[in-house]
Amino acid sequence: MLDCRLLEWRTLPLPKNTAIVIADTTKRRTLTSGEYNSRRADCEEAVRLLKKFVPDIKSLRDVNLEIFNQFSSHLPEQVYKRARHVVEEIERTQLAIPFLENGDIEQFGSLLNECHASLRDLYEVSISELDVMVQVAQSLPGCYGARLTGAGFGGCTKPGQYREG
Repeated sequence: MLDCRLLEWRTLPLPKNTAIVIADTTKRRTLTSGEYNSRRADCEEAVRLLKKFVPDIKSLRDVNLEIFNQFSSHLPEQVYKRARHVVEEIERTQLAIPFLENGDIEQFGSLLNECHASLRDLYEVSISELDVMVQVAQSLPGCYGARLTGAGFGGCTKPGQYREG
């Protein structure tokens, strides 16, 4: 787990006989069009607009889901979608920690699946090749969850896979 605000990190355990598999779509990322920067700008706009109601926030990390739901109606649709992804992803990350510490790989896998759906539908950084690879991985026996990894717009998936023996 990496905390970029506090510059702290620690490793989290995977249950025995569990592996993380990275699968490459062979579709190179296409970030040159500025799409990543537009998503970042949408999140910064969400912070600017939410400051009217929650003056102490510095980033979306400072907004929990309850606060976000309370004031999100004041955000334009696209800004809302991008910000909702970030706020929910931060919550998913916090939920993942005890799941991994307690060896609950099924719940962790569910979070991976939720993350991919959010990256696809709210943050809109997935592409058809990534979606197909995630769907295939999710359909495999022993795969607990799968999501795209990295910045999106191409690249790799990360299925959490159980391996026998």
